[in-house]
Amino acid sequence: RAGVLWALGLLQDQGLVRLGLDPAVEIATVHDAYVADPDGGAVLPSYHLGEAGILLLSWRMTGSAAAADRLHAVVAANLAHPSNEALWGTPGTQLAAWHLWAATGQARWRELFQRCTDVVWSRWTFDAAAGCHLWTQDLGDHKPVQYLGAGHGFAGNVHPLLKGAALLDDERRRTLVERCRTMLKAFATTVDDAVNWRSGTFTPRQ
Repeated sequence: RAGVLWALGLLQDQGLVRLGLDPAVEIATVHDAYVADPDGGAVLPSYHLGEAGILLLSWRMTGSAAAADRLHAVVAANLAHPSNEALWGTPGTQLAAWHLWAATGQARWRELFQRCTDVVWSRWTFDAAAGCHLWTQDLGDHKPVQYLGAGHGFAGNVHPLLKGAALLDDERRRTLVERCRTMLKAFATTVDDAVNWRSGTFTPRQ
């Protein structure tokens, strides 16, 4: 619902639709509704499935200081999440911190982004079998796995690091690019002039 309201607000601002409601007013009710009756039965900090995404859009549409403060607390609370992926884990909520830093330039968001970076970086380890640095995803109800894609894997994790590369020191920026390049080469499957990448280090189900 939050994403729909944000999209409708953009369309209305551009004069493409005329709505019978004010998305900026409605968005303020979405977070309360989520907290009162969360999907899955528990309130999550998740960027994609919980509070962080809702709060980010609420702040963008209203400029609410309360939404920003709550979002800061949510991102900080998610630093210890074990999943190592963007849907639930630190890489997703790190992206929310980057958006607020990019929009406000406030030091607290830069510091929070850097704290997220330290966590994500510390879990990015060399895999001898793959010949590159990877994250191992712990999704709770499954055995640990190494995904490469955007939802649960490598691409989703490097996305906020690449977006916020200006906030990294020179050595980390160089290392980030090199590790991405090495992974892409290690897992590339080429046929003639086409290239693709499999979903993870495991054998995909047929």
